[in-house]
Amino acid sequence: MSHRPIHSNTDGFTLFEALVALAILAIGLAAFYRAVAGGAWGEQRIARAQTGLQIAQARLAAAGLEKRLELGAQSGEEAGGYRWTVTVSRYDDGHGLVPASGPAAYRVTATVIWPGSSSLARPSVELTTIKLAPAL
Repeated sequence: MSHRPIHSNTDGFTLFEALVALAILAIGLAAFYRAVAGGAWGEQRIARAQTGLQIAQARLAAAGLEKRLELGAQSGEEAGGYRWTVTVSRYDDGHGLVPASGPAAYRVTATVIWPGSSSLARPSVELTTIKLAPAL
């Protein structure tokens, strides 16, 4: 029968091994936190972009309905820091054809800008459509 010492150096973990395991755990938790926080930040960016898109769509739909189309630009601000501009110009089809009578075509552009994370590049959306209206 072999005799084994009561306290062996191979039993359990050393202090160094425990510290390395804790460091690996800390790095893993930090990466997990960054992934979760990045996902929440991305979700917020998408929600703000969707709101900007809805404002631009509403401004395009309202152009020419609330009041007659007018050449030029109109602008305003919505809650949350969303700034919009609607620009109306004559539509040029590239051939220079302008009807002598009847409705005329107008290019209507709605641009919405909202506060972003960087002052250099403000997030925005721009939509353009062509509307028919009586000649101005």
